[in-house]
Amino acid sequence: MSEGRMRGLWAPQTRALTAGLVLTITFVASEALAVVTVMPVVAHDLGGLRLYGWVFSAFMLGSVVGIVVAGRAADRRGPVIPFVGGVVLFGCGLAVAGLALRWASWSRAGRCRAWARAWCPRWPMPRSAAR
Repeated sequence: MSEGRMRGLWAPQTRALTAGLVLTITFVASEALAVVTVMPVVAHDLGGLRLYGWVFSAFMLGSVVGIVVAGRAADRRGPVIPFVGGVVLFGCGLAVAGLALRWASWSRAGRCRAWARAWCPRWPMPRSAAR
């Protein structure tokens, strides 16, 4: 390596990627904390207390499936398309959840955010890069 090139996460060639990943993880973690905090009130207001546990189960299931799908997409096309798709899906899930008037809408938004969460913060490394 030449003496003039800096190495590490904050090197000029990886600085934007590192900042983007840190911000994405921060946004997703903040959203998850907010959901856990307001969930009892939302369940009561939307009349879905009997399905309270399903929201968290669906979120985790969506995350697991999303990680697999995003990993395969990153292997085929590179990580940029799955990452951008995850950010868009995350925003759509937040919008649907914020506008939800019924429990079913809130639950669907949770699954949408779960897919996005799987695609964004755990930016899947293509297998070719892992070698």
